[in-house]
Amino acid sequence: HRKADLPGHFVRFVAAAGAAALGLAQVATLEEIADSDLLVHVVDASNPRALQQIRSVAKILTDLELNRIPQVIALNKVDIADGEAVDVVRRQIALDSGIESVSISAVDRRSLDDLLHWVGERLIRLAERLETAAGK
Repeated sequence: HRKADLPGHFVRFVAAAGAAALGLAQVATLEEIADSDLLVHVVDASNPRALQQIRSVAKILTDLELNRIPQVIALNKVDIADGEAVDVVRRQIALDSGIESVSISAVDRRSLDDLLHWVGERLIRLAERLETAAGK
């Protein structure tokens, strides 16, 4: 589990494998998760149970009332996953939750750069919305 401090923002990267509840509970204190501006949920796209893990984390976040935090699902290991299966997972994520997903491979730096760029863009939009809401 990783965190990233981007200027003015706090991003939590959550990788929940196996027992998602236990994995999420071990990530950090609830305050740390609650203080995040964005959650990046990293999922092993090559795992046939990827959708079940995503749904488990979503349920936990909802139960803890943390589902208000914007999130993206990073589908990792797309270099070894079946491309058609990854497409099915992406479509199902969109249908289930409307949460955006991005495909990455930890061994392909370009995909990680793309993810960081995506996160940066979303944080800029979030900051703009907050400024507008605050009347700045």
